[in-house]
Amino acid sequence: MVTTYRIDTRSLSPDEYEQFYNAVDRFAFMICVGKPHILEVTWDENEPLEKLVPIPPGCLWDKF
Repeated sequence: MVTTYRIDTRSLSPDEYEQFYNAVDRFAFMICVGKPHILEVTWDENEPLEKLVPIPPGCLWDKF
């Protein structure tokens, strides 16, 4: 099943953002939408994104 996540990473430092982006990039297709650091992630792994790549505290996110 494919799930789309929208993750607001503006609360992350540049280093934290790069680490998170690279971790997600190993598993999923991503695009930046709207303002910089708002990622839209297309996820088709069996496990939910938040289980394989923990979403950092302070990041607002939703899945649809």
